[in-house]
Amino acid sequence: ITRAWDPFDHPDRSEEKTAERICINETRARCVKLLRQEFGNSILAGFRHTEYAAKNYSDVLLRDDAVSEKENYLELLRRYPICVTTTGLHGSIGWKMGEYVAFSRAIVSEKLNYEVPGDFKEGQNFFGFDEPDQCVRMVDDLLSNTGLRFEMMKANHEYYLNYLKPDAMIRRTLKIGLRC
Repeated sequence: ITRAWDPFDHPDRSEEKTAERICINETRARCVKLLRQEFGNSILAGFRHTEYAAKNYSDVLLRDDAVSEKENYLELLRRYPICVTTTGLHGSIGWKMGEYVAFSRAIVSEKLNYEVPGDFKEGQNFFGFDEPDQCVRMVDDLLSNTGLRFEMMKANHEYYLNYLKPDAMIRRTLKIGLRC
């Protein structure tokens, strides 16, 4: 479940930022198309229904936009053991990455542009891809190898307990603050 960014919604946006949004949208659309081709109805993938997405990406819209509502989304996270995420604006790591870790999911993600604190590693906590076809192969690897999927889910559970769980975040923040 993702969104398409309207690259033309602000007339003063730089050409570079417009191009970034177009590239993000195209990568996301290609991932959705390929995942749907490979896995059919067993996968939930698509753009949220917005005016821009409907006009430009009608073939990759969510079949039912209601699933994107927060209360439905959180329930869906419990049902799907493998989650895919792509790079956000400004090369960011999207919020979904943290949500996927918190739910101990196996993760396939575009390669990260930023460091994540602690022991969060490609190949351990997530599989990183450069191209949408790699994304499909990685999802297939996780689907076909239960042990590999379980180990990644376990690593993400451990990471959540040590770094993302609220009390762990506060404890780490206090330790850092008290060192100053």
